Amino acid sequence: MNTMYPHRHLLLAVPIRDASSITAVQTLAGLVVQVLTDGAHGPPGGVLSPLLYFSRHGEVSAVSGFDDETGAMRIEVDERFGAALEQAAAAV
Repeated sequence: MNTMYPHRHLLLAVPIRDASSITAVQTLAGLVVQVLTDGAHGPPGGVLSPLLYFSRHGEVSAVSGFDDETGAMRIEVDERFGAALEQAAAAV
């Protein structure tokens, strides 16, 4: 398994706090794809992981992948990430 890690010089992050966090995660995914596919400049500072990560309580897990046929990024919601998104959606 080829695991990529966040680049130490560039970290794009969004907090998961409320219902707007779901849109923020989608925007972050789009930004990552845009930065990775910028042929003129390439990723700033060098290699950038193409994956999104979720971090909470000292545990980090990848929460994205790419469709084998289309190459499009997809967000993969595991149990921990799903619980965080549900809590955020319920926040007032």
